[in-house]
Amino acid sequence: MASARKPPLRKGAGPVLTRARRSAGLRACNRAARVSRRLGASCQTPTGRSQVADAAGLEEAGESDAVEAAAGSPRQAAVPSDSESEGSGTGGAQRGAGAGNLATISLLELKRLPNVELRKLCSEACLPTVGTKAVLVERLHEASQALTAEALFRSDPGASDTADASVPIEGEPKQSNVEVERAEDLSTALETTADVVSAEARLTAARETLQDLVDERISLMAALGKAQDADEEFADELERGPHEDSAPTSHAAVTPKIAESLPDATPDESWPALTAAGMDDKLDPVNLKDLTASAAVGAATAVIADSAKVAKAADAVPDSMPTAGVGEEEAVQRALASELGASEDTLQRLTEERAELLAALEQTKGSNAEKNENEEASDIRGGGAPLPTDTVVEMADLNPAPTISSASGVTTAPGAYTAEPEQKHAVGGAVLRAPAPKDSSPLTEEELCAVHAGQLYFFEPALTAGRASTLYFNRAVSDVLCTRPTIVVQFGFNHWQWENGEVTALPTSVPKYEGVDWWTASVEIPVEAYEMNMVFHDSDGAYENNCGMDFVATVEGGMSVEAFASIMREKRAAVEAARREAVAKEIAARQAIAGEEVARMAEDAASLEAEGKGRRAAEVLASDRRIAEEAISSERWQAEHASRELPVAAKGRYFSKPAKPAANSVVTVLYNAEDSPLDGAGKVFIVLGRNGWQGALKETLQMRPATKTDTRNKPVGQWWKVAVEIPEGVWQLDFVATTQEGQGDGYFDNNSMQDYHIRVEHNMSDTDWEARIAAKAKEVTAAREMAEAKETIRAEERKARRSVQRAKALEAVRRSQAHIWYSEPAEPRVGDTVKIYYNPSNTLLKGCETVYMRGSWNRWKHSALWGPVTMEPADTDGGHMIGEMLVPADAWCMDFVFSDSPAEHANYDNKNGLDYHLPIAASGEKEPPMHIMHVAVEMAPIAKVGGLGDVVTSISRAIRELGHQVEVVLPKYDCINYAAVQDLREDGGFQFGSTYWRVFRGEVVGVPTFFLAPDRGDFNVGCIYGRADDEPRFGFFCHAALEFMLTTDRSPDIVHCHDWSSAPVARMLSEFYGETHLGKTQSVFTIHNLNYGAALIGEAMHYSAMATTVSPTYAWEVGDNPAVAPSVGKFHGIRNGIDPDIWDPETDIWLPRHYSADDIVEGKAANKRALQQRLGMAQDPDRPLVGIVTRLTAQKGIHLIQHTVHRVLERGGQVVLLGSAPDPKVQAGFEAMRNDVEQTSHGRMVLSYDEPLSHLIYAGADMICVPSMFEPCGLTQLIAMRFGSVPVVRKTGGLNDTVFDIDHDKERCGWYGYDTNGFSFEGTDSEALDYALNRAIDAYYDARDWFRSLQLRCLEQDFTWNRPALEYMELYYQCAKWASLSE
Repeated sequence: MASARKPPLRKGAGPVLTRARRSAGLRACNRAARVSRRLGASCQTPTGRSQVADAAGLEEAGESDAVEAAAGSPRQAAVPSDSESEGSGTGGAQRGAGAGNLATISLLELKRLPNVELRKLCSEACLPTVGTKAVLVERLHEASQALTAEALFRSDPGASDTADASVPIEGEPKQSNVEVERAEDLSTALETTADVVSAEARLTAARETLQDLVDERISLMAALGKAQDADEEFADELERGPHEDSAPTSHAAVTPKIAESLPDATPDESWPALTAAGMDDKLDPVNLKDLTASAAVGAATAVIADSAKVAKAADAVPDSMPTAGVGEEEAVQRALASELGASEDTLQRLTEERAELLAALEQTKGSNAEKNENEEASDIRGGGAPLPTDTVVEMADLNPAPTISSASGVTTAPGAYTAEPEQKHAVGGAVLRAPAPKDSSPLTEEELCAVHAGQLYFFEPALTAGRASTLYFNRAVSDVLCTRPTIVVQFGFNHWQWENGEVTALPTSVPKYEGVDWWTASVEIPVEAYEMNMVFHDSDGAYENNCGMDFVATVEGGMSVEAFASIMREKRAAVEAARREAVAKEIAARQAIAGEEVARMAEDAASLEAEGKGRRAAEVLASDRRIAEEAISSERWQAEHASRELPVAAKGRYFSKPAKPAANSVVTVLYNAEDSPLDGAGKVFIVLGRNGWQGALKETLQMRPATKTDTRNKPVGQWWKVAVEIPEGVWQLDFVATTQEGQGDGYFDNNSMQDYHIRVEHNMSDTDWEARIAAKAKEVTAAREMAEAKETIRAEERKARRSVQRAKALEAVRRSQAHIWYSEPAEPRVGDTVKIYYNPSNTLLKGCETVYMRGSWNRWKHSALWGPVTMEPADTDGGHMIGEMLVPADAWCMDFVFSDSPAEHANYDNKNGLDYHLPIAASGEKEPPMHIMHVAVEMAPIAKVGGLGDVVTSISRAIRELGHQVEVVLPKYDCINYAAVQDLREDGGFQFGSTYWRVFRGEVVGVPTFFLAPDRGDFNVGCIYGRADDEPRFGFFCHAALEFMLTTDRSPDIVHCHDWSSAPVARMLSEFYGETHLGKTQSVFTIHNLNYGAALIGEAMHYSAMATTVSPTYAWEVGDNPAVAPSVGKFHGIRNGIDPDIWDPETDIWLPRHYSADDIVEGKAANKRALQQRLGMAQDPDRPLVGIVTRLTAQKGIHLIQHTVHRVLERGGQVVLLGSAPDPKVQAGFEAMRNDVEQTSHGRMVLSYDEPLSHLIYAGADMICVPSMFEPCGLTQLIAMRFGSVPVVRKTGGLNDTVFDIDHDKERCGWYGYDTNGFSFEGTDSEALDYALNRAIDAYYDARDWFRSLQLRCLEQDFTWNRPALEYMELYYQCAKWASLSE
C-alpha cells in the first residue's frame, strides 16, 4: 500500500465554480436577493455556488455569464478599489455596515449610490440559504418586487450585476431616470401600506405549507417508481414532466446544490437541515404522506386569499398618475396583482397534481401487495417507500444518474462537491431523488455523459467494494484543468489511508462542445474501502481539489469505518512489530559489528596506549635528565669557576685549616666575633650549607673558643672554632654565624648579606659528574611522580566535589521550583511511572479548574508525543494537581508543558518559553552532546581586562564538564600571555575578502581555543581595548569568526557572543549565513555591561535567538532600556559564578595557611594574623576585621566606601582597603584619607592592585563590604563567601541575587534554593549602610559562635558555575528546539 499522502492544496484555491453553475442568470440571483430583502430574510454570504440558479432552474436567456458576481466567483472576489474600500457618502456607510443591512437601504439611497458601489452591493447581496420552501416563496413573491427594483438597475447599465456592465438585460427595455424616481416613490408607498405588509407576513408563514406540498409530491413520485406494474402512460407523464414549462415541476427540482448550502442557513431558512437533524418532526419528509390533500388545498387557499388582498390594494390605485410616484405605484400594484394571479394558477396546479399522484398510488397498491419485503427495500433508484433522512435523491432530471455517497454517509449526486460534515460543502440534510424510469436498454457512453452534463465527475457503475468502476471527469467544467493537456487522477481510500495511487485519464469519444469534455479512467475498488478520496491534477502543479478539501465518494458494500480502523490498528501493529524486529536485527548486527570494531579498537588503543605510555615515559625521563643535567652543569661550573671569585669578608674575620680543604676530609673553621654583631656573645653557632646553599644539607653547629695555637699569626680577637666534615661532591662550604641555635630572635653575622664561603678542592672527574647527573635525574623523577600523584588525588577530589556540587545544584533547582512542580520519584529511571505534581496557583494558569499536561522525551526529539493528560487533584496540601506517565526505555529526559485546555490552541505554562524538563536515569540512550562556540575578545587568564574574560573561560569549562563540546574563537593579540596556552600551533588559514587570516589553536585551562590573526595586523597593537578603531576591528573579527566556521565545516548548535565587542555576530549569522550549513545555528547573546556599545547591543538583542545578562535582578533593572525593551521577551538573567580551582582556600598558593570547612575557624584566624602582620596592624583577634577590595569608581559607591572605613574604626574594628582609582582626583582624595586612617594601627589603605594581597584579605577578613550603586553581577561577594567572609552589600543587581539578608530574606532565599548568608541594605546614603554594617559588627561582638557558623554557611554554599551552567544549557536546548521546528 502506498503511503497516505494529503494532496497539495491548489494555490489560490477558492470556491471552484463549474460552467454549469455559471449558466444560471445573474438577474435571477438579484431578484432572489431583492425578494429576500423585502421579506426581511437575513442575508448570508454564499458558499461558492449559485444555489438559487441551480435550485430554481432559472436558466433565462441573456443571463448565462453573469452568475459569478452573485455566486462568489474568484474573478469577482477581487480586492476592492480605493473608492470601494473607503466608501463615499451614504453608500460607503451602508456597504461598511455589511450586506446584511442591504434590505434597509431605501430606493432613494440606492439611486444616489455610484455605479461601482451598486455593482459591489449587488455582487455582495447575500442570498439566504436556499431550500425548497425558499425557492417557492421567492418565485411567488418575485413579481411583487421586480418592477421597482429592476427599474432602478435597468436605468443604469453601469450598475448591472453582470461581469460586463455594458451588456443589457435581454428582453427588458431600459427605463428613464424619471421612471426610476417614480418606481422609488411607488416602492415607498407600497412599503407604507399596511395591507401589503400584512400580506407579505402571511405569505411568509405559508412557506412551510407549500414545502409540504412539494415534498409530498416528491415522496409520492418515489413511491410510484417502485410499482413494477405502473401504468405506461403515467411513466411517460413522469418522463415528460421536467420538460414541461410549468412552475411546479421547475420548483420541485431539489438538487444537491441546494442541499449543500443548508448547513450555513439561519434557523428560519434551514428547514431541510432541521429536518435531517430531527428537530422538527412535523416537517419530516417521511411523514408527508400523512398530510391530506384538503389540508394542502386549505393552505394554498390561504395564500391565494393573501394574494387577493394585495391585488385589491393594487386595484385601488388610479390608472394613471401625472407625477412621479403615484403612477408608478399604480403600475407596480397592477403588475403585482397580475403576477400573484399567476401564482394562484401555480398553486392550483400543484394541488391538482398531488391529487393525481395520490390516485395513481392507490391504483398500484394491489399489484404491490404481493411483493416481498426485499423488493420493497430495493435500490434507491427504484424505491417506493419514503427514504430515510440521510438519503438525497435528485429531481433535476427524471432520468437520474448513478449516485455517490459522501464520507459522512449522505449520498450526493455525482460531480457534486462533497466533504466532511463540518466542511462548507458537506451535505447536511436529506432530499429525495425521483426513481429512474424502467428501460431495459443500457445507455451509451454519450447518453450517459449527457445525463450527467454540467457535473464535474461521476462513476459508472456506482462504487462498490471489490469491483472496478469507471470514473468520468468533465475537464470543461474545471476552471483549473479545462485547458490542461493531461489529466491525472490521484486517489486513495478511507481518508487516504489505503492503497493510494494515480491513474492518467484519457479522452472519451463523446463529442466536445461548450461545457462538455469528458475524460475517463478505470479504478479498482478494494474490498476494504468505505470511501474513495480523489483530486485531479495535470502533473505540472495545477490541482482541482475541492478548495483544498479533496473529493470524497462513498463506496457501497465495503467495510465499516470501525472495521477498517481495526484493520489499520492491526496493520500498524504488524508494521510496528516488523519495524521493531528489523530495528532489533539491525541493532544486533550493528552491535556485533560494533563489538568487533570496539574489540579491535580496544586492542589498537591498548597497543597505542602502551606505545604512548612508553613514548611519554621516555620523554618524561628525558625531560628529567635534562633538568638534572642543567642542575649539575650549573654546579660543575660553580665548582670549577664561580667559587674562585668568592665574596670578600673583613680581614681577620674567618679562615680554615687547611686553607684549601678537599672533599672527603675534615676542615676546621675559625670565626672572629670581635667587631661583629656577635661581639661579646657567650655562645656562637654557625649555620652551615654546601655548594652555594644547594640541597637540604644545612645544619647548625655550635663553635668552641679557639686557642692561641689555633690562631697563631692571626689578629687578636674573639675567636671561635668548629670542625666540619666535607663529603664527596662538595666544592664550597657556606655559613653564617649566629648567637642562637635554630630559628629565633638571635643575632646574625652574614657578611652584610653575602654570607661566608670556603673553597673546597672537589677532585671530581667527568665520570663523577655523570654519576651526579644520574643521581639528580632520579631525584627529579621521584619529585615529579610524587607531585603527579598529589595532583591526581587533588583532581579526583575536585571531580568528586564538583559532582556533589552539581547534584546539590540540581537539587537546589528542584527546591526552587517545588512551589510550582515536583516529581515522584525525584530522579526517575526508565520503566518508572513518574508522577508530576503541579500547582497552577503559582503560575499563569491560576484559577483553572482543570489542567492538562502534554509533552515528549529527549528534548522533544523523541518520536513519541504524549498527552494531553488530564491532571487530577492531588492528595497534598498546597493545591497541587497530579499527572502520571510511563518512562520509555530510550528516554533520557522528560519534556512537558501545562495548559488550560486539551485543544492545541490553549493557554500554556511553558516556563517562559523554556518548557519543563526532568532528567531520566539509567537510560539506554545517552544525551547527545551539543556543540557551542564562543566568539569573544577576552578570555582569562591569557587576555583579560574585566569580568568578561572570566565568564568566557569559566562558562566554557563548566559546559565542557557537563559533557558538551565547547570551543572559543579569539583574536590573536600580540599581548596575549602565551605561557598559559598549551600546545599552541598554527592550524591553516582562510581568505576572507582581501585579507588572509592565519588560524592558530591551543588549549586554555583545558578549553580548545582558536586564535585568528589577519595578515594586515589589526591586533598587533599592544592592547585589547583603547584604540579609536576598536569597533571596526572587532566587527571585522566577528565576520571572520563566522567565515572560519564556514570554511572549516563547523556547524555548531549555538554561537555565543558577548557584549558589544562581539555583538555583530548575531546579525551577521542571520543576514549572511542563513543559506549555508550555518543556517541551523542559533545565536545567544550575553550583556555583561550595558554602559558601552548600546547600539550594537540592541542589534544583537534583536537578531539573537536568546539573550542573557549576568544576573536576574540586573535583567529586571535594565529591562526598560531602549536597547533591551523591544526584545525583553527573550531576555533572561543568569548569574555568574566563580572558578573553584582558582578561588579555593584549600589550595590557594598565596595563603600562608590553607583551610576548608573542617578547620575554617583556625584557618581564618591564622590568615587574619598573617594579614595584620603583613600590613603592620595590631594583632587583636577580638576586633572584627572588615575588608574592601574594589575599583574606586562611582559605580562602586565611593562615598559609601569612605563612610565604611570611618564607621568600622568608630565601632572599634579594623579595616583594610585594597583598590585604585582610574580618576587621578579620586585617587588623590583617597591618598589624603589614607594619611589620616593609618595614624592608627587598625586601619590600612593599599591604593594599588595587588593580586596576592587580595587573596589574603578574602581569607583573613571577617566580613567584606560591597556598597555598589549598581552591579550587573559582582564577583567580590562570591569570592568572599568562598573564603568564609560574611558579605555586607547593597541590594542591587547580582548582589541581590547572591546575598540573602539574615533578617529579611529567609523566604526569598528559599525560592532560590539557598540559605541566608549576609547583611544587605537598599538605600544609597550612609544611614542605610549603617543599618547593615552595624548588625554585622554587633553579631561579631555579641554572638561570636553564631557568627563563625555564618562564615561556615557562606563557605559551603555553591556559587560556582554548576547551577548557571545548567541554566545556560536550558537556553541552548530551547534554541536548538526552535532550529529543529523551523526545518
